[in-house]
Amino acid sequence: MKIIEYIDKDLNEVIPKGIINYQNASDETLANKGYYRVIIPTFDEDTQKLENLHIAGNIATYDVVDIPITEVEAKKERELKAEIERVFGRVLKGAMAILMGKTLDDDLDYYREVYKTKYEYCKDPNNTYDSLLQLEFSNESIPNINTLQEYKQFVITRYEQAEAMFKNVQAMLEVLRKKILKDISDKIFEKGKERLDALDNLDISLSPAQFQGEFQRILSL
Repeated sequence: MKIIEYIDKDLNEVIPKGIINYQNASDETLANKGYYRVIIPTFDEDTQKLENLHIAGNIATYDVVDIPITEVEAKKERELKAEIERVFGRVLKGAMAILMGKTLDDDLDYYREVYKTKYEYCKDPNNTYDSLLQLEFSNESIPNINTLQEYKQFVITRYEQAEAMFKNVQAMLEVLRKKILKDISDKIFEKGKERLDALDNLDISLSPAQFQGEFQRILSL
């Protein structure tokens, strides 16, 4: 809603003219010149709205009108569903970054594709990409990894573990998403928001075991 500060007698938005320092002029002085300061009444933005701008004595103001409960609920539903997409997206992105040893500022989709390609190279039964993998291996220093075969197995194991953990996070979040959507369907909006806020405040650097514990806590709220 646009905030209007002054109107004329025809309810048009104006800047008072002919009055020095009109911002500090009295309401009576303004009204005598045909201008009215718009006073915004106190109202609950979640359940009420302003209508019918009108002149009342030396000022202008609005009527406070209750919003129909169906509109209030529809608005809360829209807001919570939008928050679901934002919060769940942040947590998934954070989990992906942690599992890949990257930050949220990195191009995670690019690195995930790179790691997937390396994994497929290492899994190739014909050893087609061994010369390329040997170059990568020679440029890395991994404790207790001394041969190309050990390096390939290391890449395969790490990739599969990370993918399994990421899918586990996805599965847990899907359970939580359905729980929050049920909160919304049952019109328990505050409970749904409580779960979302708890998830939004979650430390994304948690270990898998810690994440599991937090997930169960949020689910049981």
